[in-house]
Amino acid sequence: MQGTGDYHIYAFEAANEANYGEAKSLIAEGLASGKIKASDPIVQEIQSALKGKAAPTEAELAAAEQGAKIPTAFLHVGDRYYGAGNYQKAAELYREAAAKGADANLASLRLGEALARAGDKAGATAALSKVGGSLAEVAKYWLVYVQHG
Repeated sequence: MQGTGDYHIYAFEAANEANYGEAKSLIAEGLASGKIKASDPIVQEIQSALKGKAAPTEAELAAAEQGAKIPTAFLHVGDRYYGAGNYQKAAELYREAAAKGADANLASLRLGEALARAGDKAGATAALSKVGGSLAEVAKYWLVYVQHG
């Protein structure tokens, strides 16, 4: 994430998936790192769009998990847990998605990301090393994060 454009795209996608907590924490991280400025009109627009949007409650997440029946639903619920900062629970759901037949590369990438954020370097490395196809390059960046994080 290098500048306003990167943050805008990521925050928009997170909010579009109802991952408001992730979008808000992303903006806070960008502001704290100095990569984006609060005075930037795009940043103000993002913050305005997120105003009043709450991260999902545990009850909402549990209900979404209960309602998950297909592999992509497990991925989406995992994303919501990830966005809420519950990386261990997200990892569980990504494993479930893979077991139910989700795209193996996507499930492994998301699992690796969650385990990396949870501090499980060995687990993250194992998951990210399985990623191939069009997501392999993204996995390589996460492997760098794991090694240096």
